[in-house]
Amino acid sequence: MKHTVRSAAGAALLLVLAGCGSGGEDLKVRTGAASGGSAVYLQAPVIQAAGGMDSSTLKAYTVKGAEAKPGEAVQSEGGNVVTVRLDSGGKGDVALVLTVGDSGKTSLERGQVLALARAFASQAK
Repeated sequence: MKHTVRSAAGAALLLVLAGCGSGGEDLKVRTGAASGGSAVYLQAPVIQAAGGMDSSTLKAYTVKGAEAKPGEAVQSEGGNVVTVRLDSGGKGDVALVLTVGDSGKTSLERGQVLALARAFASQAK
């Protein structure tokens, strides 16, 4: 699924979603792009819901994700959300967000979720 919209400031925003089941849990990979600002913030509602985060935890997580270097993975406290900024070639910002399970819970181990996110991010070039 692909959505393209314009922000109030006129920046183009793009969100692409792919998903599948993993042991009875939903695994979703979203790649967001923004021509201005951080693509991580574009996905904040999804990050918050999947990670079961309150607003202060969400803010800290999204700031850390937005400040990460391209290729650096940032994992949520619950372990079921991982954000990876992708190399945008200097044109805007691109971020991949992988979620498994819901409300901060997954049957997968933290390392498994992190490895999945890194594998997807390595393919997004």
